Order: sequence, then C-alpha cells, then structure tokens
Amino acid sequence: MALGFFTGRLADRFGVRPVYLVGVVFITAGLFIGSFVDEFWQMVLTHGLLVGVGNSCVYWPAITVVPQWFNKRRAMATGLAVFGAGLGNFALGLIIETLLRTHDFRFTLRILALFSLISLGISSLLLKRRLPNVKARSFCAGSDVLRNKNFILIAASAVFFQTGYNIPFSALSPFIEDRGFDKTFAAFAVGAVGIGSAVGRILLGIVADRVGRIGSFQFV
Repeated sequence: MALGFFTGRLADRFGVRPVYLVGVVFITAGLFIGSFVDEFWQMVLTHGLLVGVGNSCVYWPAITVVPQWFNKRRAMATGLAVFGAGLGNFALGLIIETLLRTHDFRFTLRILALFSLISLGISSLLLKRRLPNVKARSFCAGSDVLRNKNFILIAASAVFFQTGYNIPFSALSPFIEDRGFDKTFAAFAVGAVGIGSAVGRILLGIVADRVGRIGSFQFV
C-alpha cells in the first residue's frame, strides 16, 4: 500500500483502469502462486510482495475516482465507496475461517484468487475518470507539494495511523485464541473491527461534509 504515490501517478498519466487491471493480475497471481508455497519466505514474496503491489495498484487509483464526480457531499460519497472494505473484513474473515476449517490453506488461497479475479475484474468495468489524464513530461512533475508543510504533516499522520490501524487485524485473532476462545469467535471479533470501521467511514464522511475535512481529520 506504500506504493500509492507511484501507482497514483501512473493512474494520472495512463488512466485508472490500466493500472487497476495490473493490480488485479498481481493480486490474483500472488494468491494463486501462494497456494503452492512450502516456506515462509515464499509466502512473503507471493502474498507480501505480489498482493501488496497489487493492492497499491487497485486501491489508490480507484479511490481517486469517486471525489471527481461530486461537488457536494463529497466526503460522504468517498465514505460510502470505502464502506465495502470494512464490510469485506467482516464477511471474508468468517468465510476464510470456514474454508480453513473444512479444507486447507492451499484451497482457501485458490478460492480467494478466483474471487478476486472475478470481483475486481467486474469492478474495473465501472471505473471512469471525470478528469482527463495528466500528460506530464516528468514522472516527478508536481512533486513540489512534498515541500508543503501541511501536506507533510497530513502524510506523516496517515503513516502512523495506518501502522496502528493494521495491527489489530494481524494480532487480534491469535490473541483471542490464546485467551481460550475458538477460531470462529476470533474470526468474528476481527470482523467486528471491520464493521466498526465501515460504519465509521460513513459517519465521518457525513461529519466532514458538515464541519470540514480538516476539522474532522483533527478530531480523529
């Protein structure tokens, strides 16, 4: 996800859909190839590298499309667009736990690869920019924003926020299991975090439209 700066720039130059489709290929390949691994370092390369790069190609370019079509209630529209991420954490968490219980991790990854290919492939057909592509001569054109103090502060806060935000999704499930609960309850607990995230995205979007983006950002 840290590659958002580069994938966003590529989407500005070549269009959202081409970059998005590259991400679909990376995610599908990472999940499918990961189903054949035998060593931990192989999983790091397939899931960590391939799926990670794919997520950057899919999420960041796609999320820039929604605000282009709204002048009013733009924050709420964006919140609705990312609502599915929280809801997906809940639904997929339970589905994955069921698949792991009834099959093995190899079968589970292959099902996830197929699901990603179909769902993301269909969603790519719905992406359409309102603004024309940016035909900059240099890939670094517009990088003067990196000298803006406000931008640096917002970007740095986002880094710290994402670091703390992602920890529960990786540590909560084993922690709950260590406390004596079963895997199903652990998956449900992780999913509950996703539900809270989904609701918060919409509510904060509504608040941001009323009190301002900066004000709501400072509150969070």
